[in-house]
Amino acid sequence: LNAYHCNNEERRLLSLFGDVFDVTSSEKGYGKEGAYKEYAGHDITLAISLMKTDEQWLDKFVKMEKKWIDDAKGWVDYMECKYPRCGKLDKWEEDPESWPE
Repeated sequence: LNAYHCNNEERRLLSLFGDVFDVTSSEKGYGKEGAYKEYAGHDITLAISLMKTDEQWLDKFVKMEKKWIDDAKGWVDYMECKYPRCGKLDKWEEDPESWPE
């Protein structure tokens, strides 16, 4: 997933709850100068639930509070309407309850 970052002009991907979305079509959102360029190439579940764009919140697989989960799930419908789903991260096949807090 990390190879499909904002500087990859051929393809940009991100993951939300392990569902991988192709966001290549949104240069303004996920391109080099995009508003959410940090998200491209990463699992953004924790970051988007907390409304953070700092890299420290990306690719974090930790137990999440119910409110965080609900907030992040609110973005799933948006992503599904706007971008094609193109895969699934293996990490999300694990039980999230086994992840650290």
